[in-house]
Formats: sequence, C-alpha cells, structure tokens
Amino acid sequence: MPKLITQALILVDPPLGPVHFQHGHKDSEAHKVRLEIQPFLGPYEDFTDPPKFSEDWSSLLDNSRRSVFEDIIGYWERNTPDAFNPDDPTLQSLAYYPLRIVAAEWVKYVEVMQHCIKLYQYDDKQAPTLDKINHDIRELQGWRLRSLNSQHKLQTVLRKLKTHQEIQWHPKTDELMQPVIEDYEVVLENIKAAAMRLENTLPVVTSLVQIVDARQSFAETANISRLTILALVFIPLSYVSSLFSMNPSNMPGSPYFWVYFAVAIPVTLFVVAVARPPTALTYKVASWVRDLFARKRDHTSTRKEKSRLDSHSDA
Repeated sequence: MPKLITQALILVDPPLGPVHFQHGHKDSEAHKVRLEIQPFLGPYEDFTDPPKFSEDWSSLLDNSRRSVFEDIIGYWERNTPDAFNPDDPTLQSLAYYPLRIVAAEWVKYVEVMQHCIKLYQYDDKQAPTLDKINHDIRELQGWRLRSLNSQHKLQTVLRKLKTHQEIQWHPKTDELMQPVIEDYEVVLENIKAAAMRLENTLPVVTSLVQIVDARQSFAETANISRLTILALVFIPLSYVSSLFSMNPSNMPGSPYFWVYFAVAIPVTLFVVAVARPPTALTYKVASWVRDLFARKRDHTSTRKEKSRLDSHSDA
C-alpha cells in the first residue's frame, strides 16, 4: 500500500519596505516616495515561552522584524511543534506557526481599532467643526465595514479549523491546535465588542452634526436680529430725512434744522417700540396702570360708601 505524503504550500506576504508608489503609478520613478514605517506599538508579542535563564537567549525574535516569512523560520528554528512528524507531516502541524502569527497580528489589529475608537470620543471642552465631524463619520463607516470583513475572515478560519478537528485530527494535533482555536475565538469576540462600540459611536457623531447646524442657525439668527435692529434705527431716520429734504428751510445749517431731530427721534423710538416691544417693561407698565385704576376704583367706592353712611346717619 503506497504511503500518503502530505504536501502544503504556505503563502506569506512579503515584508514592507520603505519605498512606496502613488496610486496608479506602480514602479514609476517619478512617483516614488520613501517612507520609514514603524509598527504600531512595536511588533506583535512573542507567543512562545521564553527560554530559561541558563539557556541561550540569542534565538529570540528581535523588535526589528518586518517579514512573516522570517518569523516562521525563526519559530521553527526555536521549537518544533510536538505534533509534527517529519516522515508524515500534517497540514495542521505545518500551519501551526502561521496561524499563531496571524492570531498575534489580529491582536494588534484589535489594539488599532480600540485606539481609533478613542479618537472619535469628544468631551465638553471640545468644539468640533462640521468638517471634522464629517471626516469622523466617513472614518467610522470605513471601520464599520472593516470590522464586518474581519469577523467574516475569522469565522471562516474557525469554521475550517473546527471542521478538520471533527474529521481527521490526531489527538496530538488536537492538543496542539485547541489553543489556536481558543485564540481566534477570543480575537473574534474582541472585534465584535469593538464593532459594537463603533455602532454606538456612530449615532453620537451623527447627532453632533445636528448640534453644530443648530449652533450655526442660532448664530445666523443673532446676526439677522442685529441687522433688523440697525434697520429699525436707520429706516425712520432716512424717511424723515427724505421728507424734510423737500423743504430747504430744514436743511443742515438752516435755522429750522432742529425740527429734523424733534421729529426723527420720536418717530424712531416709536418704530422700535412697535417692532420690538420690551415685553418685561410693557408688562410692568400694564400692571402699574391696572393697579392704579384698581386703587382709584377702590378709593371711589370707599368715598361713595362713606357718603352713603353719612347721609343715612343724618337722616
């Protein structure tokens, strides 16, 4: 009976270099840009157990690594998985370290999500502009789509791992891959929690647009009120000036120029009072007049009652 040999091809992304090209201008020297890239909060955390104090520490991965391929080689040189059989390697044992590296990268991805969510939280001291809020809404929509795509990818990996676990895994392979499944489940729950925070943040940012619009409307209303007050002052003055300009004796420098002020000022005050009546002052004056008539009426009634009593006593 021929022996079944397992073959696998593991594809990894190339390392990120400092040379980049603008969109649509690949390999064009005129559009080449050089940017130094640094990992967010450093590289991912090493998931293997550290060596003992008496052992050699030179095999540890340094913080300058940028290639997944180099990481895979480094982990294989440090420790071979227990379920790996050189004579009959399984696909799961070959994919163990790539899956663990990808899970560690997903942990960094969750940290990036949580960091970005904090950027969209406003406090009472901030006064965001409408452009900034619109930018945040676009970013939140983008993170919302990324979170959905990320959940779909993680669910696909978990579904394939659990399917192989139920069908053909060896007990050693099961013991090796069970922590990997648990890691992916934890990452999936963290991404779901971050996605829920994004869903809750999006309505808050959207409501800020309405608040900013309302503030701008109030500011415009205040400006219109100022213009209205200026119009109430200058329109009567212009009207009286046009009216008296028909008579040369009321022109500036003439002996009857004072008539203009004598007429314009009362007319202006009357127009302002009619257009924007002082509500509080009007209420106080109306109350004072009403109380005055009430006291006068009571005084008249008292005098009539006293006269009637006096006439009755004389009779």
